[in-house]
This record gives sequence, C-alpha cells and structure tokens, in this order.
Amino acid sequence: CCSSRKPTRRNRCAYTNSAASLATITMEVVTFRVIQAVQKQDFDTVADAMKEGLSPNCRYAGMHPLHCAVEAKDPEMVAFLLHWGADPKNTPDCTGRSALQLAKDLEKKEKPKGIHAEVLSVLTDEKKCKEVLEGLQARLEKAHEATRAKRRASLPGQILFLFVLMLLTIGALHAFVIFMPEKAHELLPPKMLSDMQVLSPFLEHPAHKAYRETLEQMAGQLTGVELLANTANQDYWSRCQMKSLITRWQWGQSHRLAQRVSML
Repeated sequence: CCSSRKPTRRNRCAYTNSAASLATITMEVVTFRVIQAVQKQDFDTVADAMKEGLSPNCRYAGMHPLHCAVEAKDPEMVAFLLHWGADPKNTPDCTGRSALQLAKDLEKKEKPKGIHAEVLSVLTDEKKCKEVLEGLQARLEKAHEATRAKRRASLPGQILFLFVLMLLTIGALHAFVIFMPEKAHELLPPKMLSDMQVLSPFLEHPAHKAYRETLEQMAGQLTGVELLANTANQDYWSRCQMKSLITRWQWGQSHRLAQRVSML
C-alpha cells in the first residue's frame, strides 16, 4: 500500500514562488499592453484594464502610463488617466521625475509654446482637465454612434449576402444530385438526400416516383375512392402526392365527359 506523501516546506515555498512569479509576469504583460494602448490612443483598452483592477500608476521598464501620455503630447489621454486616479506628482520614472516635472521640462524646451503647455495645464488645472474630458467623451460617443450606424447600414447587405449564398448552395446541391446521382448517393448523408428529394420541387423521391408510376398505370382502371383506400397506409408525403394525381385524374375524366356531351 502506497502512502501519500505531504509536500515539504521547501516544495510549498517553490509553489508559492512559482505562483508569485507567474502573477508578476502577467502583471507586466498587462502593463506593457496598457502602455502600448496609451501610445496608440486606445481608450477602450486602457479603460478595460482599469476596470479589471490595474493601477493607473503601474510601471513597466521604468515608465508609467501617465509619463507616456505626457511624452506623446496627448492631453486627452493625460486627462483620461487623471480621471482614473493617476498621480502626476508622486510617481517618479527611471530618471526620478514625476509626470508633472516631465511636463514642465518638456514645456521649457518647446519653442514656440504649444501642445506641451496644454498638457501642463491639464495636469495643473482641474477645470481644464474637466473640459478636455467632456470633449473626449463627446468625441468618443460620436465615434461609437457612427460605428453603430455603419453596422446598421451594412445589416441588410449582410442578410442579402447570406440569402444569396444559401441559394447558391442549394442550387449547387441540386445540380450535384441531378447530374451526378451516383456520386451524390455516395457522398451525401442518406437523411439529407431524402429530405432534399421530399421538399424540393425539382427532385423526386424514389418512393414517390414508384407510387406515381403505379397510379398512372391504375388511373384508367380504378376510381378516386379506390385509390385513396389503397394509400391509407402510406406516409403523409406519399398521400399528398397521390391526392394530387387523383385530382388531376378526376379533372381529366370530367373534361373528357364534357367534351362528349358537347359533341351530342
């Protein structure tokens, strides 16, 4: 009988270290993606990461998202990160500068004054930050509405494309069954082939064909009531086919009788 061995303290420490290292690697990957999203002005990715619990003051390779937004001269992203709680004063980068100090240094080097001055005003002026956020929200809502309108406009075209594709598929299957019946019986499932022959007006089920030939032979000998009695034990589709043939046979009989009466 084998005895179960409990994990030793060294093994437990190894498991703990492995889990911690995996969590660290995952966090670094997420932070790297957020920094890339900041550089690409991908607000949706940044917002999703913040909603999942990522800190707006996260750091990757000595860089913070807010520092990247300042260097990218993007006042909208700066205001967006400030809205999510980024700290412009107490998050030094690899050079020891905060985002505010970085913005001031870049603003001093900039000649003439322009976009860096606007970024600095967003970092220092709460009213300016609010204005930029309102403009960003209006722009994003307009872009989302345009995307939704484009999708709504393309919906009829997509439905038409699917309908045409379905018709082409059905036509190709019909042509395959009509012109290559032996291959169709080999390749297509029997249930699918039987359903096509029952439902399609261009194909005839083998059983229906046999019934039709039998009825055509018996049409001159039996009355309609006798034919219906003979079809009582057949399936629904066979009875429908036979009723149609009986109706046509009765119409032919009455038509011939009318012609004979008119000749008298």
